[in-house]
Amino acid sequence: MSMIARVTLEIALRKEFDYLVPGEFQDRVEIGSRVKVPFGPRKVMGVVTGLPAQSEHAKLKPILGVVGKGSFVTPKVLELARWMACYYCCPVEKATPCPIH
Repeated sequence: MSMIARVTLEIALRKEFDYLVPGEFQDRVEIGSRVKVPFGPRKVMGVVTGLPAQSEHAKLKPILGVVGKGSFVTPKVLELARWMACYYCCPVEKATPCPIH
Protein backbone atom coordinates (compact mmCIF):
# COMPACT_ATOMS: atom_id res chain seq x y z
CA MET A 1 0.00 0.00 0.00
CA SER A 2 1.29 3.46 -0.90
CA MET A 3 2.01 5.94 1.85
CA ILE A 4 0.74 9.51 1.35
CA ALA A 5 2.07 12.65 3.02
CA ARG A 6 0.13 15.90 3.23
CA VAL A 7 2.64 18.75 2.99
CA THR A 8 2.56 22.47 3.74
CA LEU A 9 5.08 24.22 1.48
CA GLU A 10 7.50 26.96 2.51
CA ILE A 11 5.79 29.26 0.03
CA ALA A 12 2.67 30.78 1.58
CA LEU A 13 -0.20 29.30 -0.44
CA ARG A 14 -2.69 28.62 2.40
CA LYS A 15 -3.07 25.07 1.10
CA GLU A 16 -1.68 21.60 1.75
CA PHE A 17 -0.63 19.24 -1.03
CA ASP A 18 -0.55 15.43 -1.13
CA TYR A 19 2.59 13.56 -2.22
CA LEU A 20 3.51 9.88 -2.50
CA VAL A 21 6.16 8.69 -0.08
CA PRO A 22 8.65 6.44 -1.91
CA GLY A 23 9.58 3.19 -0.17
CA GLU A 24 13.05 4.41 0.78
CA PHE A 25 11.56 7.30 2.80
CA GLN A 26 8.62 5.55 4.46
CA ASP A 27 10.48 4.84 7.71
CA ARG A 28 11.66 8.49 7.93
CA VAL A 29 8.47 10.40 7.12
CA GLU A 30 6.22 11.39 10.02
CA ILE A 31 4.12 14.39 10.92
CA GLY A 32 6.56 17.26 11.29
CA SER A 33 9.21 15.84 8.95
CA ARG A 34 10.89 18.35 6.68
CA VAL A 35 10.75 17.26 3.02
CA LYS A 36 11.80 18.40 -0.45
CA VAL A 37 9.05 18.11 -3.06
CA PRO A 38 8.44 19.02 -6.70
CA PHE A 39 6.10 21.96 -7.20
CA GLY A 40 5.62 22.86 -10.85
CA PRO A 41 9.08 23.38 -12.35
CA ARG A 42 10.63 24.03 -8.91
CA LYS A 43 11.78 21.93 -5.99
CA VAL A 44 10.63 23.41 -2.68
CA MET A 45 10.84 22.59 1.01
CA GLY A 46 7.86 21.78 3.16
CA VAL A 47 6.70 20.13 6.36
CA VAL A 48 4.53 17.02 6.58
CA THR A 49 1.28 18.05 8.27
CA GLY A 50 -0.64 14.81 7.87
CA LEU A 51 -0.47 11.18 6.77
CA PRO A 52 -3.88 10.47 5.20
CA ALA A 53 -4.91 6.96 4.26
CA GLN A 54 -5.93 8.18 0.81
CA SER A 55 -5.96 11.26 -1.37
CA GLU A 56 -8.73 12.72 -3.49
CA HIS A 57 -6.13 13.25 -6.22
CA ALA A 58 -5.39 10.35 -8.57
CA LYS A 59 -1.85 11.21 -9.70
CA LEU A 60 0.51 12.21 -6.92
CA LYS A 61 4.12 13.24 -7.36
CA PRO A 62 6.69 11.58 -5.08
CA ILE A 63 8.62 13.27 -2.29
CA LEU A 64 12.18 13.90 -3.49
CA GLY A 65 13.94 13.80 -0.14
CA VAL A 66 13.67 13.96 3.64
CA VAL A 67 15.78 16.55 5.45
CA GLY A 68 17.12 15.56 8.85
CA LYS A 69 15.88 12.93 11.25
CA GLY A 70 12.69 12.99 13.24
CA SER A 71 10.07 15.69 13.52
CA PHE A 72 10.92 19.28 12.66
CA VAL A 73 7.55 20.49 13.94
CA THR A 74 5.87 18.46 16.69
CA PRO A 75 2.11 17.74 16.50
CA LYS A 76 1.51 20.14 19.44
CA VAL A 77 3.40 22.94 17.69
CA LEU A 78 1.48 22.20 14.47
CA GLU A 79 -1.80 22.42 16.39
CA LEU A 80 -0.70 25.79 17.84
CA ALA A 81 0.34 27.01 14.38
CA ARG A 82 -3.07 26.05 12.93
CA TRP A 83 -4.80 27.96 15.74
CA MET A 84 -2.54 30.99 15.21
CA ALA A 85 -3.15 30.90 11.45
CA CYS A 86 -6.90 30.90 12.03
CA TYR A 87 -6.80 33.57 14.74
CA TYR A 88 -4.40 35.91 12.90
CA CYS A 89 -5.74 35.14 9.40
CA CYS A 90 -2.39 34.05 8.01
CA PRO A 91 -1.05 30.89 6.35
CA VAL A 92 -0.04 28.02 8.66
CA GLU A 93 3.50 28.15 7.27
CA LYS A 94 3.82 31.75 8.48
CA ALA A 95 2.36 30.97 11.92
CA THR A 96 4.71 28.07 12.64
CA PRO A 97 6.88 29.14 15.60
CA CYS A 98 9.83 27.33 14.01
CA PRO A 99 10.47 28.69 10.51
CA ILE A 100 9.85 26.12 7.78
CA HIS A 101 12.70 27.40 5.59
